[in-house]
Amino acid sequence: MKTTRIARKLGLDGNPLRRRTDKIAARLAALLLGVFVTGAPGLSVAAAGSPLLPGPGPVDRTPRTTPDRPDPG
Repeated sequence: MKTTRIARKLGLDGNPLRRRTDKIAARLAALLLGVFVTGAPGLSVAAAGSPLLPGPGPVDRTPRTTPDRPDPG
């Protein structure tokens, strides 16, 4: 896109006939896009857990013995 087209969409073209609500809506959309782009990676790391922190560890898959079940072996 050309720079003038982007400026026109954001309401930065200096058009005196552009409504104030249109300018506010365009700036809020740009702000929300910026917040999403900068905040999404941090939120995904927080939701998944940091890869630098140790996890629960390896799972023990050996069969368990109980008093009512004999030892499988």
